[in-house]
Amino acid sequence: MGQRYILDTNTVIDYIGDKLPQDSALAMDKVVNDELNISIIVKIETLGFNGEDSEMQKLKDFLSLEKIF
Repeated sequence: MGQRYILDTNTVIDYIGDKLPQDSALAMDKVVNDELNISIIVKIETLGFNGEDSEMQKLKDFLSLEKIF
């Protein structure tokens, strides 16, 4: 089993919105490929983000793939 991570809301939003610097985005790609966990609070806060429809759909799709606790 690989490393386990938990992310905060801003990290999720910035990662999905392609707003991270390239080196950070590459590190996040590795995190996402390991065992990523999202807290229910992060899910609620992320879904409360006021983004464009396309960005909100990407966030919903991302959250549906992650383990929520």
